[in-house]
Amino acid sequence: MGAGRDAVKRTRLVRRTRLRRVAAMARSRLTTKRAPDPVTAVVRRQLWQRAQGRCERCGEELYAFGWDASHRAARRTQLHDVTNLCCICRPCHAWVESYWMLAEAEGFRVSTHCPDPSREPVFLWRRRWVRLTADGRYEDVA
Repeated sequence: MGAGRDAVKRTRLVRRTRLRRVAAMARSRLTTKRAPDPVTAVVRRQLWQRAQGRCERCGEELYAFGWDASHRAARRTQLHDVTNLCCICRPCHAWVESYWMLAEAEGFRVSTHCPDPSREPVFLWRRRWVRLTADGRYEDVA
């Protein structure tokens, strides 16, 4: 009886609980490689200068690492220039991704069938409609 009891103490029961599966999935997500960012550093600098360090949707002051280059037309259109990108904070980017119809009404989303996103105006936080130009500036909509 003594030998069997010691054998039970030495073996460890590993239970497959939901928590262990979730932790394993989280570890696998951390180790997977992400695709490289198609937006170049030059384009990011142009976006930052155009927005003057502020979110183009809400006007919140942005820091060097707390903002996203949001595509107006979907990324699959392969348009990674300043006419298709907006400099917005992460909460506003989440809003744009969640509420597509409202974002399209404000110009932060453009249909993938639109041949030129620079023709579609954007409603900035300064409460004015503008078009995004290829040289990284705003053009007021009359």
